[in-house]
Amino acid sequence: MKESLGMRIKLARTRRGLNQAELARKIGISKNSMNLIERDMSQPAFVWVQKIAEEINVSLDYLGGRTDEDTIAVPSAAAPPPPKRPRPRKAAPVG
Repeated sequence: MKESLGMRIKLARTRRGLNQAELARKIGISKNSMNLIERDMSQPAFVWVQKIAEEINVSLDYLGGRTDEDTIAVPSAAAPPPPKRPRPRKAAPVG
């Protein structure tokens, strides 16, 4: 059986150690609204699905059931730039 949007949100949320209240607060909706979404009793607007996906670090394809891979590959942070070398000082003119 294919998992619903609400079930996939709940699975990804719990794997990341968040409860409903924490996720709801982070995206700006009520805990009750999050509960209804996870129980598939409310169909969220696409903008809320995007915010949920971003917050729990999953793709829209995962939430929509197009893939079972629930993580987004995040490129490692770029290496910091090398430290600046001091400029060579010009020699004082002689004479």
